[in-house]
Amino acid sequence: MMLTDPAADLREIRDACSRLLRDQSPPAVARRGGGEARCDERLWSTVVEAGWTGLGLPESAGGAGFGLPAQAAMFLEVGRALAPVPL
Repeated sequence: MMLTDPAADLREIRDACSRLLRDQSPPAVARRGGGEARCDERLWSTVVEAGWTGLGLPESAGGAGFGLPAQAAMFLEVGRALAPVPL
């Protein structure tokens, strides 16, 4: 995939991840685990359906073809939200 404006594309990916996590995984969800590692199955299904697991993979491998920078932006948002998903 050819990026026309990589910085704008990364902002769009970051913002989309942030919105989804804000809507689907508020801070109370992270606190619900009580410090134990638990996966939120509903959120995990949403993340998979949104294509996050293939964001950095090349299109030839079934991914979105955005590469490591997009994957890093997504990981930052997941960490910022303390989202309980196994990424």
